Amino acid sequence: MFDLLVGVLDGAGVQDFGELDDAGVIAVAAVWHRLESVVAERKYAAAAELLRRYLARDDEHGGWVVDAYTQAEAEIGAALGISRRAAGDVVNFGDTLATRLPRFRGAIAAGLITVYQARQVEVATRNVTETAIGTVEEQILARVLARGGTATGRRLRDLADRVITAVDPDGIRVRRQRAQDERYVEVSAAEDGMVHVLASLRADEGRFLDARVTEMAKEVCAQDPRPFPVRRADALTALVHGEPRLVCRCGSTDCTQRGELPARRKPVVHVILTDTALTGQDHDTPAYLDGYGIIDSALAREIAARAVIRPLTPSQTQPAVPADPPVLSDPGASEPACQDDAALTYRPNRQVADQARAEHGTCQWPHCDRVAWECDLDHHDPFNHADPKAGGRTVTANLGPLCRGHHRIKTFCGWTFTPGSHGTMVLHAPSGLTYTLYKSGPVELLTGTPPTFPAPHTAPAQLARKTRTRTQHRAARVRTERGINHATRGHTTTTGTEPPF
Repeated sequence: MFDLLVGVLDGAGVQDFGELDDAGVIAVAAVWHRLESVVAERKYAAAAELLRRYLARDDEHGGWVVDAYTQAEAEIGAALGISRRAAGDVVNFGDTLATRLPRFRGAIAAGLITVYQARQVEVATRNVTETAIGTVEEQILARVLARGGTATGRRLRDLADRVITAVDPDGIRVRRQRAQDERYVEVSAAEDGMVHVLASLRADEGRFLDARVTEMAKEVCAQDPRPFPVRRADALTALVHGEPRLVCRCGSTDCTQRGELPARRKPVVHVILTDTALTGQDHDTPAYLDGYGIIDSALAREIAARAVIRPLTPSQTQPAVPADPPVLSDPGASEPACQDDAALTYRPNRQVADQARAEHGTCQWPHCDRVAWECDLDHHDPFNHADPKAGGRTVTANLGPLCRGHHRIKTFCGWTFTPGSHGTMVLHAPSGLTYTLYKSGPVELLTGTPPTFPAPHTAPAQLARKTRTRTQHRAARVRTERGINHATRGHTTTTGTEPPF
């Protein structure tokens, strides 16, 4: 469809949007968005070629005063009218696409993915060894393309981390212990009598803080004049002053918040992991922290030591402690007949709700990263309040998380869901366009297998490497991070016989 639309637009020279219906206008925006990346790929390819030529000359003449990278950076910066740092980014990313991610380069050129997606993968795979990068790249691209090229943001980051964990565990860009040792809080002056607060906290504690200020911000009455983000900021200030609640500013003597302070609810964070990871039998399978993404199983077990543990199952009739299954259930499992009574009620029970959220991980709207446990649960086939048996059952397969904004759009603006093939859902827009939605939540990430999907193009030939001095500098950084990951996973120190990765 991409090639067809490009051909139509190129031949017709569409400029007058008055000739197009809504679907046509949207299609034009989508096509040219992809074309931006297609064109950008040529820019990065040219920068990589320039670097290759300077490297060849360095091999001949030494290049000890100014290396090939610096020369290419200067030329690109002058030609494109950009800063030295921006030019260096163009050269470096172009070289990475040519030497480490050639399949992604081909996918960009074919209009299958965007430069933004490739950049996310480039950052995630920087510590992966040269021997493993081909396999890692192939599997990540297969998963992205199997989802129609729609994975972005947190979904793509989690997907890449899961592949790296399976193929090259020491290459995961997680340096948890060092990061914990270097956690901090900074308060810096800002304009207009304000300050900026920047903090680095452990993932679960950060999610706990986020949940706590959100809870306090919601405890005021509906007449409080402050927007929700302002109430969250005031809630953090209240915590600093040791206050147990955020005082409502409605000004009414009949405020519903007045009176005895309600019992404090402990904010909840959700961690999903397999039973073998929970017991410590499996150190390599990671876990998933709701609202954050992939975390290592050691951190998950630390959290679990002071948490309430519930088996994740689609059926309320299964035993509370399964005999010998994983904590996570099969996402394709069917709803048992004994669920009929619960399926005919509008609100799902806790186990059905947890399963539905775990299968998606985030709001199921395309490219929305709002975490699933902060979303409403929407019935794909609307619940029939007059006759529940007529359709719209409250079962996992018919439920999906939608953030409040997208839930309202779906409910009031004519958007609908229908089942698709292979467990997908199809989102139908009022314009007539459709969007395929894939389940890519923690269940699939932790228990699924990478789908097979052919790479769009044969990988181009490897380009020459950078000068040794620059390579040694980068290798030292990667070796340090990999060594920390290796030690964190409980292995002995590396030996001198291992490759310097």
